[in-house]
Amino acid sequence: ASNSTNTDVLVHHGSTDAPCVDVDAVGAGNLVNNACFGDYAGYLELPTDDYTLVIRDSTGGAAVAAFDAPLATLTLEGEALVVVASGFFNPANNSDGAAFGLYVATAGGGELLELPSASTASTPKFNNENFVLYPNPAQNTIKIKGLDTRGMDAQILDITGRVVVETSINDLNSIDISSLRPGAYQVILTENAQTLGNIKFIKL
Repeated sequence: ASNSTNTDVLVHHGSTDAPCVDVDAVGAGNLVNNACFGDYAGYLELPTDDYTLVIRDSTGGAAVAAFDAPLATLTLEGEALVVVASGFFNPANNSDGAAFGLYVATAGGGELLELPSASTASTPKFNNENFVLYPNPAQNTIKIKGLDTRGMDAQILDITGRVVVETSINDLNSIDISSLRPGAYQVILTENAQTLGNIKFIKL
């Protein structure tokens, strides 16, 4: 990196069926504007930190994906990286090829590092196509659609694993997150003291 306290990043849009995108970092603002397939965007000089990247369709601003980019946790201070968007937004329309993801090439070489998605589900109950946690990213409230949450409790954890919210889900299937600081969080739903699953979300 040009500055030893930064991590420099070159971004390449290599997903053939993905739209032109903007990339925002939660708490740091817009990083990439209107990058289309085949484009290189950058060179970005970022203070080394743990970021959540929100990828938006540049034509409408809707968030289409989100990924954790833990530059500080991975001790990438002073490093220069290439981040490649690859895979398909719609694998079923592309011979069931690899799904869309972000991958990092470091100056040290070796295998590409896959950035973790900031929206995951861990149990079959959460793999129902009708289940939605929205909006994601969110500012004041997250809501749950397509899942009967009556009798469920929720814990929200920050990226260190610290519980920052404990609550019962109300009749509106919503959880107040207005007191949280911007960043990546994980909500864990339990029923009768049994953990049913978890899903990540982004607080703006």
